Amino acid sequence: MGLLNKHNLWMGLHKDHQWVILDRNFPANNDGWGSNRKLYFVKCSDWNIFIDLRSNWISPNYTYIVSDDFEFPELELFKKDIVHEEKATKYLKTYIKKKEKFGFLLG
Repeated sequence: MGLLNKHNLWMGLHKDHQWVILDRNFPANNDGWGSNRKLYFVKCSDWNIFIDLRSNWISPNYTYIVSDDFEFPELELFKKDIVHEEKATKYLKTYIKKKEKFGFLLG
């Protein structure tokens, strides 16, 4: 099982914020699927949270790095682009460590 599935995360690129993580463990991110619902994303550039509507969580605003339908180990996120793979893996592992250390939840 890859880190994304193991920790119930989604990771991708946002058109303005670059690398972002949607943590499905945040209670605020588990409140239904309505298009006007707010989602809380973590920007990997500075670890701040920004809010976007569920209806905006589509291309071209967001680009998935791996489909939720598959279970890839973190080092197989980008088979063609080692630079992106290394950056994504670094951000992902850093986020998980920060979360474990501080134990934060957004409610």
